[in-house]
Amino acid sequence: MVKNVVIYINSTDSGKTAVKLGVGKKAFSVVEQNEFLKAQVLLPLIAKLLKKYKLSFRDICAIRVNP
Repeated sequence: MVKNVVIYINSTDSGKTAVKLGVGKKAFSVVEQNEFLKAQVLLPLIAKLLKKYKLSFRDICAIRVNP
């Protein structure tokens, strides 16, 4: 199990949703351009990042929104 995995969600921009994955001192991010349906885009973005870096939802220790 990886420690110190934090998901940062930023939806303050009306035209895009950004998700950043913080793993220790490293950070990886993905941005999706969308004007509507932000909630429906969010979970797939998080899953995409976790899969790319071989992590799971169990590895997440915190979620921060609009930091």
